[in-house]
Amino acid sequence: MNDALKALIAAACVCIIAASSWYLYKERQSYVAEQKRRQSLSDIATTQDIDRLRELAIKKQRELAAVRITPQRCADIAKATIPDKAGEPPKTYEFVEELKLCDDFKRLGAYDRHQLDLIGVF
Repeated sequence: MNDALKALIAAACVCIIAASSWYLYKERQSYVAEQKRRQSLSDIATTQDIDRLRELAIKKQRELAAVRITPQRCADIAKATIPDKAGEPPKTYEFVEELKLCDDFKRLGAYDRHQLDLIGVF
């Protein structure tokens, strides 16, 4: 009987150790999963912040461009770009981006806009 009781206690100890090990393993898995979830949420928030800052920077650049690009400036660079004779290529491609902004802000005259459209600037 004494040996049977020792075997029973040993089996109970093994069961308790196995159950507690299994419980701790599952808790650790849960903790790791929660950490990964929080990290992914943090990454998403960071990505959204970067996108928002990028949008604000673009908006600010456009506001600064709107101040810099006057109708007179647009007329001057259109004159520098439009060729003297019809059918010729543009005199220069240096001002294409700025001319596109002039068009966006409606700062080009109808004639200049039409001529730039004919030579393929827009």
